[in-house]
Amino acid sequence: MKINLHLEQLRQEMREKLNSAHGKAAHGERIWEIEPVIGNLKYNQKLTTFLCRGKKMVSVELGLSCTAHNLIKIFNGLKRKGVQGEEIGLIMRLKAA
Repeated sequence: MKINLHLEQLRQEMREKLNSAHGKAAHGERIWEIEPVIGNLKYNQKLTTFLCRGKKMVSVELGLSCTAHNLIKIFNGLKRKGVQGEEIGLIMRLKAA
């Protein structure tokens, strides 16, 4: 088995950066970036390929998937706060009006 010393050195440097105060703060910021959304769309919503063809239709399909993702986030957030299912429907209707 060969060990790439340069790769190991790069890994160690990255570990040190991530363990620093600045590295932890920067890594914490990634929670709010797009990566978790794409992972959710691909893994949970099974959006690995588009069913439609053409830029316009793919844009519509992606928009619908993102809307579903956001609605699920809203629903789960309200559920965590103890809001019941019927109340969630009422809140959604009021916000849409």
